[in-house]
Amino acid sequence: RLTAALPEARYQVRYIKVTDLSKRDLCREIAVACDAPPAGAYSFLVRSLQERFEHSVHSEGRRPVVLLDEAQDLRRDSFALVRLLTNFEMDSRLVLSLVLCGQPLLKTVLGRDDQESVARRIHHYAALRLLSREELVEYVQHRCAIAGSKKLPFDVGALEALHEISKKALARNTGARALRGVIEDIMLDIMFHLPDPGREGRYLITDSIVRGESVASPGPLSERRKESA
Repeated sequence: RLTAALPEARYQVRYIKVTDLSKRDLCREIAVACDAPPAGAYSFLVRSLQERFEHSVHSEGRRPVVLLDEAQDLRRDSFALVRLLTNFEMDSRLVLSLVLCGQPLLKTVLGRDDQESVARRIHHYAALRLLSREELVEYVQHRCAIAGSKKLPFDVGALEALHEISKKALARNTGARALRGVIEDIMLDIMFHLPDPGREGRYLITDSIVRGESVASPGPLSERRKESA
């Protein structure tokens, strides 16, 4: 939604998924995303990015916006690059907008003494609230649709259990990763058995399965399978 709200005529938005990269490798990833030369020493890469951002503002009339996702996984030395990038100025104004997106752990990381210089450069903090029950249902429906499911395989009790788990995940600062991990664990047995034609059927996820009190198993075979048997 953030990227959709920024008109392409005024902003050049680039998305980078953070992994365990050194500051030079992270600099190369940003360079590739921003169409800057990705080769050379670290100092050369930084200068290339500076020139690319200035060109975007001055010649193209578009402000570069770099989104670093999963920023809580940034190495400590990589935060030095973040500080350096946000120092770029032209005519006493910032050239680059840098957005750090991450799990609740990111706030803890930025609160460390050694990251004070980075935290001072952040102009706005925003935290996502817990999904409501209705929003959680929409999210699960969306993810199941992407996976190819035509019907929601979770009953009402299972969705309520997922909502409870998501509240606990937020309280423990583990965020959406914990909820996603729960869903992946639930689906693991089902995905293992799906290729087996002898176990065809409809799976329904209940609250006892979500809570780990039972395992998922296929429902009655389809009528077509019964007739062929």
